[in-house]
Amino acid sequence: MEALASLPALTSLDPAVALPVLREFATKDQEAEFYFLARLDGTRWRSDGSQDNISDREYFQRFSKEKKVLWSRAEHSKATGAPRVVVVAPVYRPDGILAGLAGMALSLNRLNEYVSRLSIGGTGYPYIVDSEGLCIAHPVRENVLKLNITRSGSESLDRAAQALLAKKRGVERYVWEGVDKYVASAPVGTTGWLVVATQPIKEFLAGIRLATAVALIALAAVAAAAVLLALLLSRQIGRPVAELSRQAEVLATGNLAVEMRASGFGEVEVLRGSLTRVVGGLRSIVGSVREGIGSLEEAVNEISSAATTTAQVAQQVAENVGQISAGAEEMSANASAISQASGSTAAKIEELTARVEEISRLTHGAADRTREGEKALERLAAGLTEAARQGEVTQRIVEELTRKTGQVKDIAAVITGIAEQTNLLALNAAIEAARAADHGRGFAVVAEEVRKLAEESSRRADDIAGLTQEVGGDIEKAAFAVASTVRLLAEQQK
Repeated sequence: MEALASLPALTSLDPAVALPVLREFATKDQEAEFYFLARLDGTRWRSDGSQDNISDREYFQRFSKEKKVLWSRAEHSKATGAPRVVVVAPVYRPDGILAGLAGMALSLNRLNEYVSRLSIGGTGYPYIVDSEGLCIAHPVRENVLKLNITRSGSESLDRAAQALLAKKRGVERYVWEGVDKYVASAPVGTTGWLVVATQPIKEFLAGIRLATAVALIALAAVAAAAVLLALLLSRQIGRPVAELSRQAEVLATGNLAVEMRASGFGEVEVLRGSLTRVVGGLRSIVGSVREGIGSLEEAVNEISSAATTTAQVAQQVAENVGQISAGAEEMSANASAISQASGSTAAKIEELTARVEEISRLTHGAADRTREGEKALERLAAGLTEAARQGEVTQRIVEELTRKTGQVKDIAAVITGIAEQTNLLALNAAIEAARAADHGRGFAVVAEEVRKLAEESSRRADDIAGLTQEVGGDIEKAAFAVASTVRLLAEQQK
């Protein structure tokens, strides 16, 4: 009972926690009518679900004074009518303060059945009495809880019984219904009970000496006490240990679903608790390993996906850079063509100016130079026509160059957008690499290089956009000048 009273479920003095444990003990203990937990004010909760107050009970009043394990007087059960005793033990809080008591109602039927099967010699028999001499187990069922050997009606037996109760262990002689008998006793643990064995003296003295007979009676009494204790111990220890052993063998096969359900007292309960904690620890470790593997697989998949995306973006950036380079080369070629066309136009204009000056000089000359003037005018007209044609070509080239400059601007804007997206992807890849710890260290370097490439592409795209804007401005100026020249030449031809 002390081991039961020390369980955490009972030391809490919380009925909601303690009652499931008490019910489990009551289910497995066939000799127990019920188990219970009580407070110091007498409020009691029983394993059968009922609640009452035991402050007026004899054993509760004795416990209030002695505050130790004790056995009650035997009594008839109100529920079954069978003889029983109540065993109680103190319940202490974790801080060592007495908080209540735990107990069980123990049926004496099994004990009476065992006593009724024993015999000593021909007519001798054993029986058990409590600390006051009341028979709690006797071969004659009518004597149970009725016969008190200190008030038997035989002075001889009364004196012998009182002597045995006083010294607990010994041998006395008495007369019962005209028959001389020996009676021997031995104590039963801490219960306060005595195992008593009696036999007629003639049966002992037949062929043996008195000392041998007395020794045999005492040995029988001790043996009966030992058997009683063995029965109690085997019920409380043997079965729980066997059950724990079977469950431990299941655990050894790797089956972590096993439950340590055996219940017992003292070291048996400590062993069950330790095995339960071991199983819980193993389950926790296996769960952590599974979660770690799942997280690692998820991180690897994310890194792989980010790497694939980054590679695609890098390839697209490389293609766009190639397009930018081709556009720049084409723009350079167009600029050269514009420069050549502009130089040709300037030469034509200079030549035209020279022709005009020559015509001016010729108009002030003699009439004989009129024919040369006409020829010069024809050459001038041809030159103006050629100049107008070159001006139109130049104008078309300038318009084409203006259109392609706009395309270069669009390409630069696309490259800028791609560079920003690449930079964002590189940042996400760096974050995923950091989550993967050591496994993502190499990928973090790649992500950093991609980020740098994206920043460099963005800067180059900005430079191209600025240069394209400047060239576009110059082209617009050249286009305006060429258009003015073409218009002037057209007016001159008229």
